[in-house]
Amino acid sequence: MMISYTEPNMNILSLYKELFIPSLYIRMNPKITILLILLGFSSLFASAQNDDEELLYIKSEVIDEDTIPYVLLDEFSVIDSPYFKSNRERKKWNKLMRNVIKVYPYAKITKDLLEHYDEELAKIDKESDRKAFMKEAEEVLKNEFKGEIMKMTVSQGKVLVKLIDRETGQTSYELIKELRSGFTAFMWNSLALLFGNNLKARYDPIEDYEIETIVQLIENGDIVVAVRDASTAKARAELKKKKKKDRKKNKKAERKANKV
Repeated sequence: MMISYTEPNMNILSLYKELFIPSLYIRMNPKITILLILLGFSSLFASAQNDDEELLYIKSEVIDEDTIPYVLLDEFSVIDSPYFKSNRERKKWNKLMRNVIKVYPYAKITKDLLEHYDEELAKIDKESDRKAFMKEAEEVLKNEFKGEIMKMTVSQGKVLVKLIDRETGQTSYELIKELRSGFTAFMWNSLALLFGNNLKARYDPIEDYEIETIVQLIENGDIVVAVRDASTAKARAELKKKKKKDRKKNKKAERKANKV
């Protein structure tokens, strides 16, 4: 593979990730980390020596009269495999994992929609326009989830409420309260209590460590979750707008970073 990098002020961390360890994050013994870095750079130098015009500027540190190149690697969360004292505990874990896998995509879509609506609402000053916007947002959320959520079990509903709180920093009761009157939100919560699902439940990564472990496994790619697109045309349109805005933000951030 021919490597051609001549830009003197390039981001060495981005380069190192691209060439050697895409999406790799390490937390381990410093000696092992240094060894991996040296092995990686030795490969890079060997390739770079094939072309006299190729230059690579890297950070280095002098240790005992030796110049050692180095980069800072992002952190990798090491998650222990679950230990089960009994077959009953194993079955309980497997059920929880199935429930998290089932509802995780719903929590992510809820997060994306609410972030989009929050940004759009901040641009509206007139109170009547704000109320109209909130009513429209309410309809989108209701139409997007009402059919499928009604099919969920009580245990799945409890996990969904926890994950919505994890993803948005708000309980689903508060989210509903933003989109509906306080009295209606209270009624929704009261009905949920009848089915054993408290919409005011908060997410605590310590108390809910089993859910947190499964979510981290999903986010690290160790558990594959099917990508769920929005089911209604309106929600898909709103999420498309959000993705377009996010791309513009990312490009702007990249241009700003390149100027530094």
